[in-house]
Amino acid sequence: MATPNFRRLILSVVILAIAITSSPAAQRGADAPWTGQGTSDNPYQITNQTDLLALTAETDYYGDVFILTGDIDLAGAPLTKAVIAPDGATPFTGTFNGNDHIIQNLTINTSGAANDYLGLFGLLGESSVIKNLGLENIDVTGGNGSDYIGGLIGMNQGGEIYECYTTGTLSSGLSAQNLGGLVGYNYSGGIIDCYSRVNVSGGDGAQFLGGLIGYNYGAVTKCYAAGSVTGSGSAGGFAGDGFMSSFFIQYCYFLHPDDGGGPNNFIASPLTLEAMQNQNNYILWDFFAEAANGTKEIWQMGVDNPVLGWQKPVGLREFAVLGQFWLTTDCSIDPLCATADWFHDNTVDLKDLHQLTLSWCQSRMQTDYPKIEDGFETGDFTALPWTHGGSASWQIDSTTSYQGSCSAQSGAIGDSQSTSIELTIDTTNIEELVFYYKTSTDPDDVLIFTENGTQKLPAVGGENDWARMTLNPVYDGVRTYKWTYSKDSSTSAGSDCVWIDNIIFVREEN
Repeated sequence: MATPNFRRLILSVVILAIAITSSPAAQRGADAPWTGQGTSDNPYQITNQTDLLALTAETDYYGDVFILTGDIDLAGAPLTKAVIAPDGATPFTGTFNGNDHIIQNLTINTSGAANDYLGLFGLLGESSVIKNLGLENIDVTGGNGSDYIGGLIGMNQGGEIYECYTTGTLSSGLSAQNLGGLVGYNYSGGIIDCYSRVNVSGGDGAQFLGGLIGYNYGAVTKCYAAGSVTGSGSAGGFAGDGFMSSFFIQYCYFLHPDDGGGPNNFIASPLTLEAMQNQNNYILWDFFAEAANGTKEIWQMGVDNPVLGWQKPVGLREFAVLGQFWLTTDCSIDPLCATADWFHDNTVDLKDLHQLTLSWCQSRMQTDYPKIEDGFETGDFTALPWTHGGSASWQIDSTTSYQGSCSAQSGAIGDSQSTSIELTIDTTNIEELVFYYKTSTDPDDVLIFTENGTQKLPAVGGENDWARMTLNPVYDGVRTYKWTYSKDSSTSAGSDCVWIDNIIFVREEN
């Protein structure tokens, strides 16, 4: 027979399960028309045309996370408004990860009506993210007086767009405004590493027409447009108009008008077709097999223009680079070596060949190298290449921790002394550094955290329970992180030490 305590335990579990499954978030997830939970760890999966078109009416989910699981063809599904966030009534504020997939044959035609906010997305709001998505063979037509017309987005009001592209045609009737091959109106939003090969045209009186953006009031970097642009006013090969364009638009280009591009209104830089085929003309762009501008391999050269790296599957090109640097033991000697060091250990060997094999014919390198983290649960400092400095070495404390059973505690020092622990690693493809710290000291005896000698955390002293520190962004490269406990010339208090725990280097998502 079950004991009273056991019965109470079972009852508690049942009550907790009912509470969880009946919560609004859980119920909303259960009612969603897509597989998944709409979270970063378990996004809603868009697998076909029906899943995508369901987003038009399901506005309650516009703040959630979605991911494409394959290419989608919208042929045979003509529309009169945007697929997602139409009409500008409810903005999309979530994340839409194209996952290196393509949506083909998006067709929108208002049949002359003055419908606004046209594109795959009508309106993006703050905190939204659209990434890793291609739109091919779009055909978007706005009626007389339509506003905010884009291939991907009608109006971007604070969202982030990166590694996306559009191809096809976009046009309007009379007196329409803000037409762009990628985005109609970019207001306070960010657009990074994107391109458009869309032919844009507007009827009489149309204003603000651009190959990539109709009107820009946001940050745009490392993008290009290669379509024609025709209109009666405020037309440009890259953007029709914009506020402080030389400041907000940087390292961006468009096809020269003599080679079929839009007018040169001195927003972005024109390149001839021949110049567009030379990657050296794209300042600071991260191309395949060059390391000066990064090793994420965002861009590769196509037939006539650059294309996004994920558009060309991993294959013989990567194998050739691996062969070029095979068994190189110090990639710092040749920066190009870093483009084949997919294991990120400064050496090109069998571990990198394993990454290449794992990624063969995929759109990106798929890595399975170990996490960079240390909770000091090994009972020593062997999990990461720690080094100690100052007047005393740090030690493992098995009585105080943020999580688990151990932490790292500062060494025992006297007045006017310091003790430090540091870590030097390659932070390529690291997005942020997270760690926890605790202090029990005199207010003038402090913990100092630095990155490459630059202080990143205000000096902390006194009695402070565990607190979280997040360093974001973390830039690619070899960097040294150092935690130092320093004492003044007199007076001690508390336990006279500091602790750190749960150091985690968070990798970027593909």
